[in-house]
Amino acid sequence: MNRPYIFCHMQVSLDGKIIGKFMDIPESKGSGEFFYDLAFGKETHYKHQGWLSGRSTTNDNFTHYKKPELDEQAPIVPEGDFVAEPTGNKYYISIDTSGKLGWNQNTLQYGDTTAEVLEVLEVLTEKVSNAYKAFLREKIFLTSLLEKIL
Repeated sequence: MNRPYIFCHMQVSLDGKIIGKFMDIPESKGSGEFFYDLAFGKETHYKHQGWLSGRSTTNDNFTHYKKPELDEQAPIVPEGDFVAEPTGNKYYISIDTSGKLGWNQNTLQYGDTTAEVLEVLEVLTEKVSNAYKAFLREKIFLTSLLEKIL
């Protein structure tokens, strides 16, 4: 059986925080650049197919706290997963349990990694409104609903 190879990489402070002023000091810069080269650089070591972040990390790095433009009158979105035709070869998986991320498009830019190869998979829960699911479908996101888990 092929099993996924999963690694967890985070830059953390001594008190366990994953974001804060410590990230801006010169001593922190080298580790971020080293990880980028390992996972995304021209001669990458990790041949990964994607990575996962939560809502706060996604907001900090990609959606920049933009509010989604929702149509509360949108037609009812059918239950279950929505699988668009994948176009990328790397995926950014975002855990957004309440449907708050204000995406502009279903791809993103990360360093020198081009937007065309990074497609977003949004993982939701039953708490997410119909208007938010319609918002994602309009932008042709891959979505998955975690039913009663979170």
